[in-house]
Amino acid sequence: DTADVEMHRVVSLSRTVTVDKLKSSLNSRQTKLIFVMTRCIILNLIAFATTIMFGFFAFYYVRYGTRLHLLYTAWSLDMMINSICLYLNFTFAGNLYEKCCG
Repeated sequence: DTADVEMHRVVSLSRTVTVDKLKSSLNSRQTKLIFVMTRCIILNLIAFATTIMFGFFAFYYVRYGTRLHLLYTAWSLDMMINSICLYLNFTFAGNLYEKCCG
């Protein structure tokens, strides 16, 4: 692909390529792919972080907890956040993603 060759040439000529120069060398398909990858990475990191936090809370609860409703509340909150992140990954939720995260 000529765009890949051009981008490689731009990067290899100078290690201090500015963002504007790099953006101008990308075509619309590459820009869209970068946007989709960034969106997926960010949403998956949020979902992963909440699940890790719930895991720590669950381990703490098993050791010291006495109120079962707190565990179920945290679990429900984790599942809700994960469901929202999963929903926002789809293309049909693009407008909502732009409103919430863009």
